[in-house]
Amino acid sequence: MVEDKVLVFGPVLDPAGAYGFGIIIAENNEQVHAFMAGDPATQIMKYEFHQILAVVKE
Repeated sequence: MVEDKVLVFGPVLDPAGAYGFGIIIAENNEQVHAFMAGDPATQIMKYEFHQILAVVKE
């Protein structure tokens, strides 16, 4: 995975239409936007960024 920033990614098999989903590890919005800007897939796919609040077992 890219610099250990990608936690999970893959297709969502929604009956209404498949789409991709991913979770990346970032400290702030700037890191997210930099990650997205460096991904060549943004040239052929639509990206949306939404924050989540997560509780992770360590």
